[in-house]
Order: sequence, then C-alpha cells, then structure tokens
Amino acid sequence: MPDWKDRSNPQFGRRRAVARRQGAVRVRPGSAWQRALAVARERQPRHFAEWQASDAVCHRRRAIDFRALPRSCDPLWGGGVPPIRAWRKRRQIENVLGPLAELTALLKRPAHIVDFCASSGHVALPAAAVLKGVTVEINDLRERPIDIARERIAALPPALRARCTARVGSTETHTGPFDIGVALHACGVATDVVLETCLRRRAAFVLVPCCVGRLAQRANRGRNARSSLPKTEAFAACFDLPKSAVWRGALSSDEAKALARAGDCTARDKLTADDRERRACKTVIDGDRLALAAERGYTVSHFLMRPFGITPKNDVIVGYPSEWRSPV
Repeated sequence: MPDWKDRSNPQFGRRRAVARRQGAVRVRPGSAWQRALAVARERQPRHFAEWQASDAVCHRRRAIDFRALPRSCDPLWGGGVPPIRAWRKRRQIENVLGPLAELTALLKRPAHIVDFCASSGHVALPAAAVLKGVTVEINDLRERPIDIARERIAALPPALRARCTARVGSTETHTGPFDIGVALHACGVATDVVLETCLRRRAAFVLVPCCVGRLAQRANRGRNARSSLPKTEAFAACFDLPKSAVWRGALSSDEAKALARAGDCTARDKLTADDRERRACKTVIDGDRLALAAERGYTVSHFLMRPFGITPKNDVIVGYPSEWRSPV
C-alpha cells in the first residue's frame, strides 16, 4: 500500500490539498468541538434565545409569483439556474424578501439595497420588482457574473431598469451610501465582511451565512481561501473568533474555531443527532455575529428559512440600527 505521507509520492501534494479542504468539515467524534459546544451551552448568554423569539423583524417568507415578474428577474429564466436548483433558489429569495420588505417599510423612505457577493443578482432583481421604489445595486468580485447581471438588467422594462445597477468590486472597498445590505450564502469570512461594512455605514442587514468552517482558516491564506479574504487592514478583525465581547467572555478563540470547523452541516432534512449538534455549533457562530451587531446599537433577530429543506445553510440573521424604530 502506498505511503501517502511520503513526499516522494507524486500524489502527495494532491492528497494533502484534499485533506486540507476536508479538514474544515470533518472532525472525529469526541474531539474539541464537542467539548467546546458543551462549554457554549453552559455559558450561552440569554440574548440569543430572545433574538430567536423576537418579532422585531418579519420572520415570514414573502411568497412571489415569479411568473408575473419579468423573466430576467427569475433565477430560472434570467439567471440560467437549473430547474431543480431554481425551485430552491426561488424559495430562498422569498425568505430574504420577507425581512427586506419589513425593513424598507420601517425606513419610511425609498431604500437603496446592495446585494453583496451577489453573483448575477438573484436577490436584487426580484427585490427591485417586488418592493416599490427601492433601488438595488448588484456587487460581486467576479467580472463574469456582473456581465450576466448587466445583461439581465438590460432586458428589464425601462422603469425597472432605471432602479438597478451592477458593479465589479470587493465588499470592503465599496463606496457610497446604502440603507440595507444583503448577502445570500456569502462563504466564510465574506459574510463577516458584509456585516462589518453594514455596521460601519449604519445600514441594516439581511444575511444568510454559508460555510462557517472557513472562519477557522485564518492561518491558511492559500488559494482555497483567497477569494474571501479581506484585502484591507481595517477588516482584518473579521477573522477574529469570537467577535463579540459577550462571547469572548464565554469562549476562547480555540473553542470558537473548533465550533466553526464543525458547524458546516450539509444535511437538508432528516437530521441525525450528529447533524443537529453540528447545526448547534453554527448557531453559536451566528449568535456571535448578532451579539457584535447588538453591541453596536442594532436590533437583531434570527430565524430559519421555510421550507426547511431548500438549503442546508438556512439560518437568516437580520439587524437594523435601533434608531430606525421610533419610540412608542
């Protein structure tokens, strides 16, 4: 049997790369993440349970008849998403539009929404079509998706087209004011960069975090993590775990990283006991993000997408500046 640890073996480099990629999601039973989860449950602040039960932001999916929208707004016809995946993508978009509609109503003026890490604008274009008066901006680091987004915008009716723009650029270098930031499945630290950008601009956010295992890869700044790395020193703290003061008092950095590594559960339904434990790890990471926003004067909330099986990464975290809500 070949020795895969032998550096003279021509497969050594490839096997090592595969092992490194899988290291974020594969952990041995009884390892550090289970001990860290036990500590998190013992010391968990009461705030997260309150945020999950909060009615501060709409938790309901806003059903959309995509057949009534311009074809360019549909991820199937406009975005080129395969049919089965397009059905799931439509349901994901509806879950994001629920809190978006609530936030735009709370703002009491036409909102400017930026869809970060947006690909070709799967969320932004339906939002522009459904939410009256909003302007949307599609932002992505890659040129090809933005080219597709511009083609989709060009195919819209003139009145709707005037409220949509697309730009190539990284999140942390985004300039210009906006009211609400959205990110659907921004991987790893990209979600934290979007969150930090919103907090700095006092903008509301609707985020659906994706692969939290990559948060533990601060030291690994190789090709696997290159696309989601903050490029400026001002955003270097996005790698820190825990992020909030309340969770830094409960968990060490190593414990938080162990939870992040274990938190990438990919089961869509019929969760096993191990799947539920992994999802609990991700809940802690998302709770840390919400705690950071709450410490900066935000009203925050958390809910799960419905129906449950449309995506394994179905946590939605929402927040808006507390000054948005007028005192009763």
